[in-house]
Amino acid sequence: MKLKHSSIAVIGDVHGEDERLATLIHGLQAKQPDAIFCVGDITDGPGSVDRCCDLLQEHAIDTVLGNHDQWCLNNDNRSLNHATRLDQLSATSLSLLRALPRTRSYDTLYGEAMLCHGVGENPMASVRPSDRVDELFNNLDLWPIYRKQQTIVMINGHTHRPGIFHFNHLKVINVGAVCNDDTAQCALINFAIDQVDFFRVDASGEMIKTHSENL
Repeated sequence: MKLKHSSIAVIGDVHGEDERLATLIHGLQAKQPDAIFCVGDITDGPGSVDRCCDLLQEHAIDTVLGNHDQWCLNNDNRSLNHATRLDQLSATSLSLLRALPRTRSYDTLYGEAMLCHGVGENPMASVRPSDRVDELFNNLDLWPIYRKQQTIVMINGHTHRPGIFHFNHLKVINVGAVCNDDTAQCALINFAIDQVDFFRVDASGEMIKTHSENL
């Protein structure tokens, strides 16, 4: 029988923040989730992208492709602040980035969960707290996922704004971003008790809970 996850931890947009990433991985492992995942955007940041890739591989963290990762691989938008150039990356990092899928799906106690960066196959799409109902219904990337019915939870990042959207049967969980200073950088999703705890790394380098929300 295929494993149905009862709890998973998901790390937000990394953007080269290798020190924070290491702290989050260590802190989340101590909470013993069934698995740890990452919503991508490993590249384009002030720290070591190579170390970030090494950490994700070392701890077998399933990751999806972010828009910044795609830009890096295509050599697009390299005038961005802290843009990662291909010649800065190790062969191991390049191999990881090139192999990243746009989505991954998992069985949970809550139903099917999709991991993506933006919305489904589009890493540039988003669902935002300010979206009106008509904007959600006209979100051409979200609508097919909603119509699919099997997908109960979509877990993403991209906007760096943590929180949960309750969209009838579909729940959208944005886990935040590792590069955030004051808001959530990762989430621990407990499907057994319908609760999501959000965490960040504080100035002292400790992982602390920012808030909790119900699924």
